[in-house]
Amino acid sequence: RAGTSPLTPASLRLHQAVLNGIDACDGYVLKTGGLHVVRELHNNVIHMAAALQQLSLERRPWQMAVVNALRVEVTSLWPGARVEVYGSFATQLCAPSSDIDLVVCDVVQHYQSIMSDIKPRESCVKKLANHLRMKKWV
Repeated sequence: RAGTSPLTPASLRLHQAVLNGIDACDGYVLKTGGLHVVRELHNNVIHMAAALQQLSLERRPWQMAVVNALRVEVTSLWPGARVEVYGSFATQLCAPSSDIDLVVCDVVQHYQSIMSDIKPRESCVKKLANHLRMKKWV
């Protein structure tokens, strides 16, 4: 019907409270004694974030050493190629279980060999895997 609101009176009051800048959850949290739980959860999140940040700082030099070693191997295969880091590691938003996302760019010589019939065709991934398989650190 025209002129009727699909909102209930209670939801209209809540909507008005939010519009007036009142924290509508405060009353519920205080009434149920949940303020302690909210503070405890907040403190737990802060402590976990600090622990994850510390772990990330400790691991980062080792992770960057692997990335740099991989860059050396890629450029030994394909001079002019580059290895770029992207994803959560690049943005420093990674968790301890996160992987490191890498992409190899500008493999011009490999593309040229594929276009000619001189060498057998081999994918970049397979060529890099075969090369890395020979390295003791891999």
